[in-house]
Amino acid sequence: MIQPKSRYYFTKLPAGEQEIYKQIQSGWENLRKAITVNIPTEKNIPDISRIIEYILWDSPGLFFVDRNKFRIYYLGRKMTIEASFYYEKKQIAEYETRLRQEIRKIMARYSVMGLNEYDKVLALHDCLAKNVKYENGLHSETSYSVLGGLLKRKTVCEGFAKTYKLLCDEANIDCIVVSGTATPEGNKSERHAWNIVKLGVNYYHVDVTWDSCAYAKTEKVSHSHLNMTDSDAAQDHQWDKNLLPHCNHNALNYYIVNKTHFATEEAFKLYFINGLKNGQKSFEVRFENKPKDQNDMSNIIQRILLSRQVSLFSGYSYSFSYNANRGTVSIQFS
Repeated sequence: MIQPKSRYYFTKLPAGEQEIYKQIQSGWENLRKAITVNIPTEKNIPDISRIIEYILWDSPGLFFVDRNKFRIYYLGRKMTIEASFYYEKKQIAEYETRLRQEIRKIMARYSVMGLNEYDKVLALHDCLAKNVKYENGLHSETSYSVLGGLLKRKTVCEGFAKTYKLLCDEANIDCIVVSGTATPEGNKSERHAWNIVKLGVNYYHVDVTWDSCAYAKTEKVSHSHLNMTDSDAAQDHQWDKNLLPHCNHNALNYYIVNKTHFATEEAFKLYFINGLKNGQKSFEVRFENKPKDQNDMSNIIQRILLSRQVSLFSGYSYSFSYNANRGTVSIQFS
């Protein structure tokens, strides 16, 4: 099995359940479907559902375990957990070989191991956001696993999150799969998965799924959801704040690092005008004081384009995508 570097959820279990976690994981790594463990005490029956959930979040390499089919048998102080596997032993080995090959290709293509922590997180984010599509319609078992993300190149949010963790593990970046809910603009709250990464001593939210879907009709990659703080993410994401680490620093937010976070419209105007004069055709920025909607953002761009300083560009056509919750905008000129 492809081993995870970090097991955050393992650390959140009490000692007795940690031992059960290790026995189940070891059994699955050796492709054993039935695993018998000791129950620590008769009064404290372990929460097996939670332990299994934590194992599968910590270990994306267990793609072959059917997360929906388990049987549990009790006999005295012993408990047997019987799992179902999606694939037979030979097929599991073949998939693992293909996954390792794909991981090596990605690490080499983006020279990941030679990068600093921030650039590793950015490169792997861009790799998935650019090359993996969100899977609409009917879903299969691969839709929720790294097989969808790395081999099929089509997956749902859980597959994105697990694939991102698998790659971060390989790159020696501490990464957590977050299971919660989210509220897409104009829609109802729905189940959602994303990641939290550790850079230095601080933690940041990363939602590759939403960045991959931001510009579905173009090759442009969004960074609106790269290295968010809790307050950023909480605009439209909900999660267990008592279980997961706090993300309270923004020093490595994408826009802060790239100096495209603007406190005032005037500061943005100077950056925008200089960029246009130097032939820049694409802009991705964040506003501290967020324009309230698309019309407000459009008015800001129009005011600048109609100013005397950029009159030469008044005939250019442009398009933009604005995220009101993030205060981020991507503008493309042609």
